[in-house]
Amino acid sequence: MEEQDAAAALSGEGHDAWVMPEDGNVWLPLAEFSSVFAPRSAWGAARIWILSLCFGVGIGTGVGLYLSFAWSLLFAVLGALLAAVFAVTLRYFVTVTAERTRFRLRVRAQQAQLGRNTQRELAARHEPVHARLREGEQLVAEEKEREEAQERAKREDEQRRVARQSEEERSARDRERQGRDRERIERQKEREALRSRTRQELSSIIARHIQTLSTKRKQLVAPDEYGKMILDGWQREVERFRERVVKDEISAGSRPVLEAMLREAPSMLSDTIERALKDWPGPPQVAGISFRPDMTWEEYERFVERIVRSAGWRSTRTPRGGDQGVDLVVERDAVRIAIQCKRYKDSVPNSAVQEVAAGAKHYDCGHAFVVSNAPFTPAARQLANTNNVDLLHHDELIGRLQAKRQTLGSPHRWPLE
Repeated sequence: MEEQDAAAALSGEGHDAWVMPEDGNVWLPLAEFSSVFAPRSAWGAARIWILSLCFGVGIGTGVGLYLSFAWSLLFAVLGALLAAVFAVTLRYFVTVTAERTRFRLRVRAQQAQLGRNTQRELAARHEPVHARLREGEQLVAEEKEREEAQERAKREDEQRRVARQSEEERSARDRERQGRDRERIERQKEREALRSRTRQELSSIIARHIQTLSTKRKQLVAPDEYGKMILDGWQREVERFRERVVKDEISAGSRPVLEAMLREAPSMLSDTIERALKDWPGPPQVAGISFRPDMTWEEYERFVERIVRSAGWRSTRTPRGGDQGVDLVVERDAVRIAIQCKRYKDSVPNSAVQEVAAGAKHYDCGHAFVVSNAPFTPAARQLANTNNVDLLHHDELIGRLQAKRQTLGSPHRWPLE
């Protein structure tokens, strides 16, 4: 459109327009300016000469201000002629250039029109192709959308599958954890049952030996000079009871359980024994007879004699001057027993065993007892074992007398003879 306007302007249609061509041709404005001098009519030619005459008169007048009138007239004529020649030459040069510019613009406008027409023809000719291309593009877009939808569906299916798998794995882990918890609970119940059975067996073993344990504790636990209880001997006795009695009498299935319990709580055995001793009512007691730590040896002999008589045995004291190591001779149902009473603060030595063993033969007794409130030395126990002498605490005396009466016949002679 701009090229058509420029062509129209150069062809003389609308001289008021001032158009700069697209390619920046500077001669187009000059051609428009030169249209003022175009001799297209008589008035046009006259206009050129009038302007030339005015120019020459102006030059002559200017010169005449300084020179004579003749010179002024001469310069006016020469100026007019030079102005006319210059105007004609400029008009020719600008006109030729403008014509060339108009020609190029017309050619360019025609080429542009031809290009537009060609584009319209090509567009009309290729419209079906473009339509098919658009249809193809639409199909490709639809196919792409379907593929994206399928891909989204696959991703969603995969996410659901992963979620289900995760849920199944979590459920499996929960079931496995619950199974482990049940197994742990069952094992704990079984362990508790084994421990309960082991504690029952241990309590039964302690109950069978409760009187001996009570006697040992009385013999081995005593206050020191500061009033504090000495427990070293009793702790050794508890350990000996564990090694020699508990391990031997407890069942094979409970033995490792007991060992584990003792490793966890080393004081468990001694605590169990202490509770059993606390709950045990004690050995059979005789009314009005009780032991006092401050008894003299004579009071202790009378104390033992009263225990023997309360059990239904006859008791005879030996002479004080020559008792031959025997303090009491007791008998019942043809069973004679020699008893030596030892009121000691420390352990009873083996000399007491030697004395009562010899004195039993002297008094024609089939059995010999050493009764004391204190423990016995290992040497005394060894000698008592080889000489068939019973070493007793006074709390064990009634029970041992009853056992002798039930298990022994009526031998009057010393068994080693």
